Amino acid sequence: MTFDDMLAQVLELLQREKRVSYRALKRRFDLDDAYLEDVKDELIYAKKLAVDEENRVLVWTGNVEGTTETPSPPPQSIPSTLIQTIPSVEAASPVVTSPTPDAERRQLTVMLPSKKACMTHKFRHF
Repeated sequence: MTFDDMLAQVLELLQREKRVSYRALKRRFDLDDAYLEDVKDELIYAKKLAVDEENRVLVWTGNVEGTTETPSPPPQSIPSTLIQTIPSVEAASPVVTSPTPDAERRQLTVMLPSKKACMTHKFRHF
C-alpha cells in the first residue's frame, strides 16, 4: 500500500469518526512511529484537516465534502478618533443598590418640592 493510499484511508476514517487515537491508527494500519509521524505532519500541518490533542488523539477539523471553507475576515480596529469616552453614571451616583440578576433594573426619578415651595404652599408631612 502506498503512502497516498494509506493516507486516504486514514482520512476517510477520521472524517467518519471525527476523533481517532494514535494507538488505534497504529493498530489498524500497522504503522510504525515514523510512518505515524508522517501521517500526522500531512494531516495537521500540510493539509490542516486535523489537530493534535494532548499528543494522543487526532481530531478532525476539516471541511465536509462539497463545502468550502470561507476564511473569516481579519478584525478591524476602530480609529481612536471615533472612540468617545462616556462618563459612567454608576460612578457618579451616590445610591448603592444590590445586584438584581433576574429582575430588570429601572431608574426612578423623584421630584421633591423646594424649601420655598414648602413654605408658600404650606407643605404638610403626614
